[in-house]
Amino acid sequence: MKVQQAVVALTDKEQQFVDEYLVDLNGAQVAIRAGYAERSARVTASRLLSKANIQAAIAEARAKQQQRTEITADRVLREAWNQVATDARELSER
Repeated sequence: MKVQQAVVALTDKEQQFVDEYLVDLNGAQVAIRAGYAERSARVTASRLLSKANIQAAIAEARAKQQQRTEITADRVLREAWNQVATDARELSER
């Protein structure tokens, strides 16, 4: 039987961490921008990213971002592959 944990609300700082995390996915820098101490930013980011409520909030925020921008990881990979696989001779005008 699977036990479902209750989702704990985020503090203001944790919400700031989630919002900033979508910018560059750099946990230590995100922690600093969210107002956590610089000297312990890496440890703080690791601790925050291991919390279920933070993970859920990031997943939800990323899903909303993908809906809003219509950009997914699959689309980025597909576009990158198209650029790599394109024959440069086809791009020049004759």
